[in-house]
Amino acid sequence: MSTESKPLKTFARSEREKIREQFVKRAGEAPIPNPFDPESLRVWDEYVQEMHDLEQQLRDAGDQL
Repeated sequence: MSTESKPLKTFARSEREKIREQFVKRAGEAPIPNPFDPESLRVWDEYVQEMHDLEQQLRDAGDQL
């Protein structure tokens, strides 16, 4: 029987990884804004705000971007 211990993922590390995965996924889903369509610009603003929020969560979790 092996007594070697495997490195455990800390809760903080797993949370950072989840946030980072969500960040990368959403970055690949960026909407293309149409400057002449107010609805398109609203969707773009919401997307940018969501990305800022995810970025802040990563920084708060100790991730360096």
